[in-house]
Amino acid sequence: MKNKKIMFLIAIILFIIAGILILVNSKIGKESLSRRDIRKITKEFYSFYYDENNTDDNVKNYLRKYINTGLTISLGDMEIYIENKSNGGTTYSSLEKCDRANSKITIYPKSPFGKDDYELKFDLVCY
Repeated sequence: MKNKKIMFLIAIILFIIAGILILVNSKIGKESLSRRDIRKITKEFYSFYYDENNTDDNVKNYLRKYINTGLTISLGDMEIYIENKSNGGTTYSSLEKCDRANSKITIYPKSPFGKDDYELKFDLVCY
């Protein structure tokens, strides 16, 4: 009788632990997917932004100003910019649950200041 109670208690504890792990992993999985898609959309945005500001003979001097402060843009503004530049843009279903106005991405250009030379900081509001 005592063994049955102990086994039942262990089963309940394992069930609770499994439930917590599932909840945590699903949230982490969604955020990871959102970040992956944001990296893709940021690459597309930065490519357009880089080309647009490369009209100056020395784009490196222009980007050098933003090494410490970064270029901050909301997710919504980034999508609008890409849509205007690419006649449609790309949609990412993983971003549907992100607040477009309050989710911000900061792009920090870094040397040698090519199209792929930057680091990202995320400030996401996703549900």
